[in-house]
Amino acid sequence: MGKLGQILVAFCCFFAVVAQAQTPVCTPNVLYTDSAVGVYPRPYIAGDPYSKGIEKPACIGKPYSFVWTLKVPDSVPIAGLGTFPLDSASLTLTGAISGLPTGITYACNPPNCTFKKRTIGCVVLSGTPPATNAVKDYNLVITVKVYTIIATNITFPGAIAPGEYILKLLAANNALCTTATTDLSEVSQMQAVPNPTNGKTAILIESNVSDKFTFTVTDLLGRTVYEVPLSIQAGANAVEFDASHLPNGVYIYTLSKGSRVQSNKLIVNN
Repeated sequence: MGKLGQILVAFCCFFAVVAQAQTPVCTPNVLYTDSAVGVYPRPYIAGDPYSKGIEKPACIGKPYSFVWTLKVPDSVPIAGLGTFPLDSASLTLTGAISGLPTGITYACNPPNCTFKKRTIGCVVLSGTPPATNAVKDYNLVITVKVYTIIATNITFPGAIAPGEYILKLLAANNALCTTATTDLSEVSQMQAVPNPTNGKTAILIESNVSDKFTFTVTDLLGRTVYEVPLSIQAGANAVEFDASHLPNGVYIYTLSKGSRVQSNKLIVNN
């Protein structure tokens, strides 16, 4: 290979590394683009159907991923001082989310975890929790440093956004852990609103592709209570599901294509 060829190969390798480094670790949920400022899903509050918390449980020994979307305001209230114009909000690259089980870490888009005012970004929890963790509920708290005329810390949940972020860590043989084996990479977001539901709920699906899928609802014994083919378009989709005929309890709703599936939990409280 001549010198020119070596230079071209070096440039190709360099740009490939740069492109890989710039690949975002998460994508903000476009369903929240027109929402009020804040962190989504909001912390869970009992009796509030719009406060979702962390609906997706983690499982011992299985890869996990969960995304928060952050919509940053242009001003922020500071207790006892008033409301001040905001420059940016940031998370430290480690330690900003307390209470995580071993094996679960977080990363941001943008990568430096600094979110400028009037922007939308995301934070992703990911990893594989080992069996050294206790199978229990983990109470998470996010500490965000906001930069106004002073720099101060705000916590979520907290005074601005009350409630709880509970990450359930389940045993590997739990029914919720054995439902799905391979993630459906075409789907970046899927959630039910409202959840819990006492009747109709909308399954909000953010898809990277337009394709045909199968939508299934099963009980915790694995029995199918509903199944229908779905044509999903690239972008935001809303699929209506009527749970009014189901007994109260926990169900698993799944979007699948072949052996690849994406599942989540639905609570029915008629």
